[in-house]
Amino acid sequence: MYKRLACLAVLILIVVLVLRNVGQHENFKCSDNGTTNFCKWDVNKKKCYCVYQPGLANINFPQPPKCCDLSCNVLDEESCQTKDIHTNVVYYCPVDGECRGFKGYVTNTKVSANTCGIDKLNYQTIYPFLCKSDCEKSIKPCDQYNNSKYSRNQSRNLCLKDSFCGWCTNGQGIGKCVSGTAAGPINIYKYNFCKADNKNSVKNSYEYGKHLLDTEMM
Repeated sequence: MYKRLACLAVLILIVVLVLRNVGQHENFKCSDNGTTNFCKWDVNKKKCYCVYQPGLANINFPQPPKCCDLSCNVLDEESCQTKDIHTNVVYYCPVDGECRGFKGYVTNTKVSANTCGIDKLNYQTIYPFLCKSDCEKSIKPCDQYNNSKYSRNQSRNLCLKDSFCGWCTNGQGIGKCVSGTAAGPINIYKYNFCKADNKNSVKNSYEYGKHLLDTEMM
């Protein structure tokens, strides 16, 4: 009997929590205190989201789809950031080892949408380029192995075959190919958590191919 009562109590608690969450979602008020809601294309997730930008701050925050006058969540890349198209600008982002152009906003209340996503290793914002040539100069040879068409293992294997690259893994176990030597990443300020002496760990580690060993054997 006690087991039945305990199960019933748990069931009631779950129902209450669900109803509470539903109620909170229905009563959610879209941000309208000096903010602007608009559609933003997420370069990392390759999806369109409704966001709001507080004032003229160069940051934005997610909003429920109903908060935008367009159904952002169903729009593709081409149609995501097309509102006020007469004032749109093209900006360039390094994606999969090459530079791609994206439609962006020029109004101050929407410019926070013009980003190239975040670096998946250190979560820093990747800022765009207005000139394609400048974007191309920012691409490193090792970036080609981070192409989304590859699986994680494929990217890692290709990376470790290149003597100018190394495989960096952050504290969450997310890996990426970066420019490096046997000692570690070239950019020690950006990827200082990638430790060459921690390669046996799945986190905060740095791997380099067996290029030195191969050279010695020749």
